[in-house]
Amino acid sequence: MEALDRVDANMESVYRNAGEYLARCIRNHMRMLNETRRSPLNATGRSSNHFSPDKVLEPVVNNNSATVEVAIPGITRAYHDIDIYPKEANALAIPLHYTAYGMSPRENNDRGIYKLFRIYKKGTKEKGNVLFRNGEDGSLIPMYSLVNHVHQVQDPSLMPSNQQLTDEAVEGAKEAIKAILQLRF
Repeated sequence: MEALDRVDANMESVYRNAGEYLARCIRNHMRMLNETRRSPLNATGRSSNHFSPDKVLEPVVNNNSATVEVAIPGITRAYHDIDIYPKEANALAIPLHYTAYGMSPRENNDRGIYKLFRIYKKGTKEKGNVLFRNGEDGSLIPMYSLVNHVHQVQDPSLMPSNQQLTDEAVEGAKEAIKAILQLRF
């Protein structure tokens, strides 16, 4: 009975270790996503850190649970469809050209990189929903598409499987229990 009492008295460290194993599993998965999901930013020489392992926070532990927060926008898409709406603008700007990735139209204008403009629909005062810039040869280069919202379907591959997460949590808990039982009081 003494062994069970020792484990029971140290449940917080069991949960902490299980949470650390979970966090490590999720960080490794984010590294894999960063390496395998090629971002259009790669064409610019800039790298995407959207799936950065740094965005997997340390576990929050109490005496009966461990929680690992993943601070990546849209990561809930691993579990269900999501709809994205603009918060501080009239529309979402979807990059169309590789130089537009990683930068909003406002950031582009503020930095003076390209002068962006819209084309009015012929015979109306209604603006189109594409932002263009002039190419060096005088051509029009579409940079962003402006949309009211985006619907993204579920993508379970964004997170480790439930089985992987369960296996890691169990392994972490087992390691902690083994360490507790090896302690001599």
